[in-house]
Amino acid sequence: MYRRQREEAERERMRMMEELQREQERQRRLQEERRREEERRHHDNGCFSLDTKVQLSSGKFIEMAKLQVGDCICSNVKNGEKEFSEVYLISHLGHFDHSLSMTKIEFTRSDGQKGQIRTTPSHCIFHEDLSILYAKDAVPGVTKILVLNETNELVPVVVDNLITEGDTGYISFYTRAGTVIANNVLCSCYDDCPQSQTLMDLVFAPIRLWTKVFPSNHRQKDLHPASIAYIYVRR
Repeated sequence: MYRRQREEAERERMRMMEELQREQERQRRLQEERRREEERRHHDNGCFSLDTKVQLSSGKFIEMAKLQVGDCICSNVKNGEKEFSEVYLISHLGHFDHSLSMTKIEFTRSDGQKGQIRTTPSHCIFHEDLSILYAKDAVPGVTKILVLNETNELVPVVVDNLITEGDTGYISFYTRAGTVIANNVLCSCYDDCPQSQTLMDLVFAPIRLWTKVFPSNHRQKDLHPASIAYIYVRR
C-alpha cells in the first residue's frame, strides 16, 4: 500500500515537472518571438542617422537627435526661397543594443566640397527628376540626387560612392510637407514604401489631420503607435 502511494506520488511529481518544463519552453519561445518582432519593427521603420543636420526656421542648424515635435525645418526650395515645414510626428528616436545597417551616400557639391548622408537602406531620397528611390539603389557615377547649393537652388549631383555601415541609432520623423533637406540633400520622410511621394502623402493624411487635433509629444526609443499600425497595414 505504501509502495503504491509512493509510486503514484512520484508519477505525479514527474507529470508536474514535465508541465513546468513545457510552460517554461512556451514562455521562452514567446519572449524570442517578441524580441524578433521588436527588432523587425525597428528595422522596418528606419530613417536617418542621429548626426544628420537640418536647418530650423530660425536659421540655426541642428543634429536630428535634437529635433522636437513642433520644430519647423527646411523641407524644400522654390524660386530660390527655402520652405519650412512642421515636424508633426517623431515615431522613433534612440539607440539599440544591436547594430542596424545604414547606407552612406557620398557626393561632391557644386562648390567642390564633399558631402554625405546616412540613412537606412530603404529610406527614400529624390532623384534629379523628383522621382524617389531607395538609398541602397543609388548607383555611384550614375545616379544624380538633388543637393542644395550656396545660392539656394537644388541642383543635380552625381553620387560618388555608396557605403554600407553599421549603427545603433536612428531617428524617424515626419514633416507636414513629407520632405526634408538633410545634410543639404532633398529627402522624403518615408521609408520602405511604394516609390511614390504623392501616394505616401495620401497614406499619411489621416495622421497629419489627427496630430492637428491631438498634437503628439512622442520622442522615445519605442515606436509611435501610428507607425506600428502603418507597418502592419503596409505588410
